[in-house]
Amino acid sequence: MKKTAILILILFLTLSLFYFPTLATARMQFVPHFSVSEEYNDNIYLDRRDKEDDWITSIDPGISFFMQSSHLDVDLDYSWHLQYYKDNSDENQTDFREIQRARGSATLFPGDPFTVVATANVSTVVVDERDASAGENSFVNRALSYDLSINPNYNWRISSTFNAELGYEYHYVTYQELGSWSYVDKNDEPNDWQEHVVYVNLNKQVSLRTSCGIGYVFTNHKYDNNYEDEDFRRHDIFATLGQKIGSRLTFNLKGGMSFFDFDESGSYDGNLWGIGVDYELSNRIDLGLTYNRDYVVSVSRGISKSDVARAFVNYHKRLNANLEFFTTKSKYSEENLEFKDYRSEDKSVGGRLNISYPLYKRFTLNFDSNYAYWEFEPDNEKVDRYGLGCSINYNFIRNFDISLSYTYHIDDSDIDENDYRNNIALLSIGWRLGR
Repeated sequence: MKKTAILILILFLTLSLFYFPTLATARMQFVPHFSVSEEYNDNIYLDRRDKEDDWITSIDPGISFFMQSSHLDVDLDYSWHLQYYKDNSDENQTDFREIQRARGSATLFPGDPFTVVATANVSTVVVDERDASAGENSFVNRALSYDLSINPNYNWRISSTFNAELGYEYHYVTYQELGSWSYVDKNDEPNDWQEHVVYVNLNKQVSLRTSCGIGYVFTNHKYDNNYEDEDFRRHDIFATLGQKIGSRLTFNLKGGMSFFDFDESGSYDGNLWGIGVDYELSNRIDLGLTYNRDYVVSVSRGISKSDVARAFVNYHKRLNANLEFFTTKSKYSEENLEFKDYRSEDKSVGGRLNISYPLYKRFTLNFDSNYAYWEFEPDNEKVDRYGLGCSINYNFIRNFDISLSYTYHIDDSDIDENDYRNNIALLSIGWRLGR
């Protein structure tokens, strides 16, 4: 699989070189950046009883690259995330495989009917929602994800109101274990995978306020490790409808079916749904509601039948605020294809509030709070998860920033050994050449 990913990436870069002469007139910018931070963490392993605190020094050198030309657009950021623990040096992250962080996209023939888009991301992901995790913790229940996607796409304008979109996407994901944290069971390890996707969409602009479409997607999904997860083929058939009512209210609907063909377990089919409502209450306040049902490849537990509903309010002026409520339900097939007889299920309900407020010309105050109530089956575990964070940022001079932050996390489970509390204080200084 890794060889296939490398060969496809080389093919994309080779195609890009054919348009090297256009780089003479391209707009390009290199932006080096560097940050260093000192953190006090009172529970680095997220344990209930045997808390281990430590001082952690992080060093993050990196570079961003931007380019715009008539035939090639590029937006890249690459950095290293080195960490040094004062008392737990075994947790130091200095290995080249662990310290890389990256995001990037490149578009060949931007604005043309035929385009080729390549994206790459190297970031940390939560391995299993059932286990303790915190965004500020760099290794407990987390893995480093390498995510590559290459997508040739042709948009055929049949008429002024009717178009067809045809495309192919190659998607490859692999994982790297971080730190000393080990998986409880080998079957809980992240499972590398690749997908070949072919799709066709037909879209019709019925009027200025109404649009509709139909689509078909074929996915050939193959796992690398195959602990328990089966390779499968997937067929999606769906229809979409977009409707604008007045100047402020917009509806988007999607409905369809997914058909799965697994290597050993046989076949399965289920519904696809998508609902989105956006309402502009005023030039300062936006309201929204979304609901989606889809089948998602998880990091370590195979395919999940996922239902996610969200409602949000955004306020934007000098003070920017976002209030969101959500409910989620994920049924994981794992060893059993029939989701009716699922092996595990995660359910959550909760909310989140984010506020950003510029105090003075160079100071910004940020506040974040979140709560979620989780139920995990078949363990019958119930967990209350709380999070609180605040930070103050100071733009020292044009290219220097200083940030002081504090975060607090609580997992309150009815299984006592799964409880934890975590306090983190962080001082960070960053420099960026240009904006």
